[in-house]
Parts: sequence; structure tokens; C-alpha cells
Amino acid sequence: MSSFERIRTNLSTLPRTARLSIRDWRIGRSGAAYSMSALQPLIGDRYLPWSIYSVNPDLARQVCNEVVINRRENILEFGSGVMTAILVALARNLDLPLQIRSVDQDADWLETVERMVGDPGPASIELIHAPLVDHQGEITPPAPLRWYDMAGVAVPDRSVELAIVDGPAETAWSRWGALPCLGPRLAERCAFVLDDIHLSGINQIAKDWRKQLGGEFAVDRQSLVEWYRRGDCWEVN
Repeated sequence: MSSFERIRTNLSTLPRTARLSIRDWRIGRSGAAYSMSALQPLIGDRYLPWSIYSVNPDLARQVCNEVVINRRENILEFGSGVMTAILVALARNLDLPLQIRSVDQDADWLETVERMVGDPGPASIELIHAPLVDHQGEITPPAPLRWYDMAGVAVPDRSVELAIVDGPAETAWSRWGALPCLGPRLAERCAFVLDDIHLSGINQIAKDWRKQLGGEFAVDRQSLVEWYRRGDCWEVN
């Protein structure tokens, strides 16, 4: 029996859930390689500090597709980092007048992101330091949480065409605060994406959002994200 046949025989004896996990891991690996290749024109020879806390390469590619194909110009990001730098690089690459606001609770990290971003070119980029505070609002969260202090952050109502929710990372429930924050600020024609839906708390957040928002939701198991789109637009995952 060849080595390949032995591996195939051993795999066939595994429980179905284990076989599916191996399949998903294999697809994820190849998907990440494909996405990194697609993003290469934006990264070039510029180093980006990718880590386990950074945006998934598949999600980064999807966000770029969303910006280009559905023409999203006004972008609000929660959780600054590699994705912020890629968005600015996309604006430079295609000469797009993107208006990017990126919110993070860590002032020191924002200084690092500023160096990563470099020359914004045609984009308008605002890196916003917003400490985490106890959530206060008309909608009661399912568990105590802290959300960014948006009191001094100027984001006009009905202006955000794309929102990226990849923070804060304090607890799984923390991102629940994005919905009451985004609600009045979302444009009529818009999209937002919630990252890390494989985490139990964030998965429950996604369920709550579906109940409150309606509209079109699309779950991407490979990228572990959930997209929400409203208005006339393409699904470009």
C-alpha cells in the first residue's frame, strides 16, 4: 500500500466532524494563499506585521472587492491595523478618494498603524483614539460590555457606506456595541462585516443583529465572517 493510500484509508476512519475540520483547514489554507496573491499589488515590498490578531487575508480581499465593485467610499473601521494599511494602499493603487475613519482604544498602537499606512495618497484617513467605556444606550446588551467612547467622534448620520467590525477584542460580547453605534450612521446603501463569528459570543451577536436588522446576511465559513448588505449591490465575497 502506498503512502497516499494509507493516508486516505486512515482519514476514512475518522469521525465525520474531524474529516470536515480537516477539509475546512485545507480550504482555508489554500484560500489564504489565493487572497495573499490577490493582495500582492497592494502590499508590494512593504512589510505589514501580520499576526494571529490581524485581519484574515480572505476578509482583506473581500473588503477590497466590496470597496471597488460596490463603490464604497465612506468607510468606518473598528479595530485598526493591517486592514487599515491595505485600504489606504488600495486607494493609492486605484486612485480612489476613500474617506477612512479607523477607531481603536490603544493610542500607542495607533502610532504604529500610522507608520504602516504611510502616504495616504488620494485617501482621507483619520485614526481615532477612543478609549473603552461602559456601554450606555437605549438598547440593553445581553451582557455587560465596554465599547468605544464615540462621544467626540464626528461621523455624520447616514454617511457610512462600509463598516468593518474587527474590534474591540476585550471580550467576545464587546462587539455587540457596534449595532447601536452604527444604526443611525449607516447609509441607505451600505454594507458591514462582523469578523470572528466562530467565537461563541460573537456568533450570538450575529444572531441578535439578524433579528434587529433584517436585510441580506451572508455567512462565509471559510473567512469566519458575516456580511450584511442593504440596497442595490453585488455580493462580492
